[in-house]
Amino acid sequence: MIDTMLADFGNRNGLGDLRLDDNGICRLVVDDVFDVDIELYGDQVSFFAVVGPMDSVGPGMLRMMMGANLVGEDTGDATLAVDEISESVVLCRRLPADGLTYPAFERALEGFLQGFRRWRQELGGHVPADDMEPHDAASAVDPTMTILRL
Repeated sequence: MIDTMLADFGNRNGLGDLRLDDNGICRLVVDDVFDVDIELYGDQVSFFAVVGPMDSVGPGMLRMMMGANLVGEDTGDATLAVDEISESVVLCRRLPADGLTYPAFERALEGFLQGFRRWRQELGGHVPADDMEPHDAASAVDPTMTILRL
């Protein structure tokens, strides 16, 4: 089901036939630098992206992020959180896969991407040094993974 929605999204946007890889993930490369993963996680479709390093978040930004999480209006109905392993701010959203329609999937993905871009900008667009170079699809990405450049 999610593969059909990814294929429809890719075809409608001139990006070809997108699909989940063997690990159940489709990685979208946004602005040639940032990864957004779409994953079938149990009975849910998950969107996930690293927004920036935790060290770029002061008390005022943390307060702003928590306020944005309150009703999801400023996050595309996603949630800002901290990944303690990578010490990063992440944006994530899950949708029930059962009964998910293409229009709902597309709206959710577009809202997520808008929220992601907004919070990247809010955090000052900071990118860890090892992520500064644009992705090289030929060398940096698993060849079985579907990539979409936005």
